[in-house]
Amino acid sequence: MDWHEFEELLNKEDDTNDELSTTNEEDENKLVEKTKADDDDINVEFDESMLTDPQRMSIELGLSKLDDYKPKAVYGDNIDEFRLDKEMKLLNKEDDTSDELSTTNKDEENDNWIEKLFGDNDTNDEDENKLVEKTKTDDDDTNDNHTMAKIEILLNTNEPMNKEDDTKNNALVCLADVEPQETQWLWKPYIPLGKVTLMRGNPGEGKTFICLTLASIVSNGWPFPDSISCTDPANVLFVSGEDGVADTLVPRLITAKANLKRVFSINEQADPLYFKSPVFKDLIKKSEAKLVIVDPIQAFLGSDVDGHRSNEIRPIMQHVGNLASEYGCAIVILEHLNKNSQSGVNPLYRGLGSIDTTAYARSVLWVGSDPEGKKGLGQIKCNLAQMGDVIGFSISDEKGVEWNLNNGLTIDMMTGQRKPKDEKRISKLDEAKIFLKAVLADGKKCIKDIYVEAAQQTIADETLKKAKRALGVKHFKKGFGKDAVSYWRLGDCEDNEDDE
Repeated sequence: MDWHEFEELLNKEDDTNDELSTTNEEDENKLVEKTKADDDDINVEFDESMLTDPQRMSIELGLSKLDDYKPKAVYGDNIDEFRLDKEMKLLNKEDDTSDELSTTNKDEENDNWIEKLFGDNDTNDEDENKLVEKTKTDDDDTNDNHTMAKIEILLNTNEPMNKEDDTKNNALVCLADVEPQETQWLWKPYIPLGKVTLMRGNPGEGKTFICLTLASIVSNGWPFPDSISCTDPANVLFVSGEDGVADTLVPRLITAKANLKRVFSINEQADPLYFKSPVFKDLIKKSEAKLVIVDPIQAFLGSDVDGHRSNEIRPIMQHVGNLASEYGCAIVILEHLNKNSQSGVNPLYRGLGSIDTTAYARSVLWVGSDPEGKKGLGQIKCNLAQMGDVIGFSISDEKGVEWNLNNGLTIDMMTGQRKPKDEKRISKLDEAKIFLKAVLADGKKCIKDIYVEAAQQTIADETLKKAKRALGVKHFKKGFGKDAVSYWRLGDCEDNEDDE
């Protein structure tokens, strides 16, 4: 008898009760006396005389062994547990037939059930064949997971049924098993994908205008201000707690020429939205947004969250970051500044609320202006790449945001850490221009050598490329195949090589 047939016998009380009618009273009395005598001693004496003809045939064919039919081989020390389980099943059975069973019939049924399992030779072949045939017929109807689990435990199986995946609860991971991945960007190095980016600045500096312009760029697949590469159009989710959708966001998006079919927001008649609300996750999922803009962070923390307490704000930021990672989107959160506007204060400490907000974000952008009123978008933190340069811009009612890459602004000017009058300081872009003019003064130079020298001067690759475009530096190659070498030269140089 295998474990499956054994399980079938547990669940077929009614069938076993029907078998009682074919067993004569003398056999029943013998069986009752035998089981009572063996109730306190599980080690029932067993020999071949107790086997049925089918059992003997199974042994002769090599399909089973004598030990397979011994009580100890099946039950071990848990026969009382099986008997108790059997009795509980009979008491809880909802079948009408079970309700009609008397206490005596239940005892007789249990005794006969044990007899069937033991294979007592007093049970005739006809009864045995009927029972085997019945269990095979009902094979597909058995689905009692609790009983199956008990059977496997009692049969000392190593793998219980419905076992949960232990890897989900395993917090330890070997880094040798982790496959390295490159950081994905929406706009390098300003806005990474799958991460949280903060954009902070004083009211009226143009944070919302900048974000609406970014929404227009993403929804149309246009290049970002410092790039010439287009991307595929993607969806944008803009959630605002300050501006109206109909009277503010939509008109500004139209001015920015956004693809409104790819821009989504929240119904203003809906219940208040919070980061931890399932609705926030559902909005990201349904909109399939590649860029999610939240304006501002304080409006979506929830009334029970103190934004100044690290132990309360950190789980919120972790949750938002997990959503960004799960859906592969960039989440940009707008943030107001605190009142500490004294000159020289590190802009990383100007965020309103806990420093954990700044610490968790992988990129922090600053929108501000210098004392002369020039506006710019800069970066004050980036954990994933070298920080980008300040990009100037202006805002008008007719055209919205217009970019100005060469306005000479620096983060120090916009944050008030240094003023132009206090110290003569040139921008990183101007430094790169001066460098390029110097290295190319005598004519062409290998591009690889130029990048090496620029790195030694702490000039970023992106800044060097901007300087190249601003100066009109020409790019050409000499040689063919693997022997080809790329060069740069100034546009007014007298070299005669053909430009690529």
